[in-house]
Amino acid sequence: MATRKFAVALMPGGLRSPRHNPTTVSLVTKRGRPSRDATIDFRMMRRAYLARVHVGDVPRHDACDASVDLVFAAQHHGVQRRSACPVCSHHELRTVTYLFGPRLPKAGKCITSGRQLHEVDLRPEHFTAYAVEVCLSCRWNHLLSATPYGGRRRHNRRRARSQVAKNRQPLTASAAHH
Repeated sequence: MATRKFAVALMPGGLRSPRHNPTTVSLVTKRGRPSRDATIDFRMMRRAYLARVHVGDVPRHDACDASVDLVFAAQHHGVQRRSACPVCSHHELRTVTYLFGPRLPKAGKCITSGRQLHEVDLRPEHFTAYAVEVCLSCRWNHLLSATPYGGRRRHNRRRARSQVAKNRQPLTASAAHH
């Protein structure tokens, strides 16, 4: 069974796990096999955080604290969302996707097209794409999801052919009559 550990240290809008006690997520398919497709959805944390903002437990200036770089990425590379901002109600909400993994900058890489994600998904290294919603008006931002990409095995055609030939059994005369 595949087990991945995620340290949720500075997650905006929710409970924070201490660094020494990371959250463990087991990725298993319905058939009990390890899975690489396990998107983590943060909508429940978002709803809880917004409820705290609306009742006044969290000041608006703490909730609307997107960095200049994040707002810039949202303005130039973000995908417009159909819904209005949950804090200021303006229709300036965008989704920005950042990719983290081997041989990428520490701050991640801003993904500008679905084709880039598809290319990364075909690579053997493991990557994680984080989708963040950002409001250009009030600077609200929240993590929406974390999705694994990559980790594809490269198929060795020569080994695959020999394995197929090895698995073929000659049909015997007694088996042909049954």
